[in-house]
Amino acid sequence: TNNIAYNNYENGFRLDIPKNNILTNNIAYSNKWNGFVLAGSENNVLTSNTAYDHGDTGFVLYGLYIGAHNNTLTSNIAYNNLGSGFAVYNSSRSIFTNNTATKNTNSGFVIYHNSRSHTLTKNTATGSTYGFVLDSGSGNTISSNTGQGEMGAVLIKHINGSEGGNNMQTTISNNDFALSQFGVNIDNVTSSAIQISQNTFSASVACVNAIKLTGTTVM
Repeated sequence: TNNIAYNNYENGFRLDIPKNNILTNNIAYSNKWNGFVLAGSENNVLTSNTAYDHGDTGFVLYGLYIGAHNNTLTSNIAYNNLGSGFAVYNSSRSIFTNNTATKNTNSGFVIYHNSRSHTLTKNTATGSTYGFVLDSGSGNTISSNTGQGEMGAVLIKHINGSEGGNNMQTTISNNDFALSQFGVNIDNVTSSAIQISQNTFSASVACVNAIKLTGTTVM
């Protein structure tokens, strides 16, 4: 609690395969790689931490020898990072609530490389190329968030029909997406287990822009 990490050669804070830790009110800035890293680490709680001005990403959850599962991130802030604000890689079942990502170069929030069953609710992503990115994986939920990005509020790509049935539904619902070239940009998706519904789109070229799309439900 209440620690500061800056100008380190790699990361600000890193947990390798520990469990059940709490990180609160810490600040990481100007580290060479990332601000906060959970590598193969489970059941951790990160609350009211701040990460900015990193060479890569603010907050990273990724599978090492095991996945980084069941972590909870609430009311954290990531800004001015050269990668993304929050990134999840090869992990599952984490919850992101009331976090803010702004002016990160690539994206506000990215879930990729077969990450599954994450829930993002009431988060804000602005000022990046994309607000939210789903790249492969299944069963993820983006609901009641605010998103904006230069190219799109949301990017969905590389999700195919073999990655989930009804019990692995990917859902994008009840979000407020504005001031983006496209509300939802879809590329190379062939899954019937994706539902885009009850979102609000404004000041965009198009609500949904799709390339190589098969089976997705837009309501």
